[in-house]
Amino acid sequence: MKQIIIATNDRERIERQLSGRDLHVTWCPMTIEGIQEVRDRSNLMFLVAKDEDEDELKRIGLYLRDLCIEYEKILYIYGNRRSVDILRARIPALYVRKSGYTIKEPFSLLLDDVAAMEQDESVDLPGLLILDDKTEFIERLRLYLEPYFRIYVSHYDPQELGILVLRSNVVLMGTDRLMTVIQFMELSRMIGRRREVPDFHLYFLAKTQEERAMFNSEAARYGIAFSADMDASRVADYLIRANVHTIIPDHEDELKDFS
Repeated sequence: MKQIIIATNDRERIERQLSGRDLHVTWCPMTIEGIQEVRDRSNLMFLVAKDEDEDELKRIGLYLRDLCIEYEKILYIYGNRRSVDILRARIPALYVRKSGYTIKEPFSLLLDDVAAMEQDESVDLPGLLILDDKTEFIERLRLYLEPYFRIYVSHYDPQELGILVLRSNVVLMGTDRLMTVIQFMELSRMIGRRREVPDFHLYFLAKTQEERAMFNSEAARYGIAFSADMDASRVADYLIRANVHTIIPDHEDELKDFS
């Protein structure tokens, strides 16, 4: 039986939509204090916010941001447009599985997604973290990579980096993003620790062909580099062949083109 948390100040109305579903529900008020009391009961949390005070919702959103980053909570958000937008603006999109507005879809449709998510979680995919701000290139890569990896994307957000690096088997890091010295040093430390773990791989997404050649000339030290002007399907094919051994094994000869 799937365990979920529902934070709401309108329990009676929402409870009517749970009829006949194989769920174990823990209820709590839509407040920071209420969520604190039950946050360890499940990693799957539904937030039903409709007419709450705006300042309180902002505080709840910031609390949930930190809670998700630390404990990997997965959120569903439901309510009127103002409430949903206030919460989503403060929570990294990575942790919001789905959201809906009261006038667009009933709460029960969000519950239908639970079974789909449970099926997704049954597939043991390697995690791929893409650190970059080349949105168009990333979206092209996603089309090829999503069947083979659980993909996370961060634009060097220090709130997300720690947990995402730990959660990933593979990191594709863009090299043209301006970071502070402190951010760069912290990222280097995190990746340095991860590189000691078997089957962890680091790749670079270079800004230019010259930069890519520089990285690849010292591949044993740095790892393989790609550049954003390369065909996304070719980059994806390399990442799949090099890291998803159970699906496409024994293609070492085909990987030499990138060195």
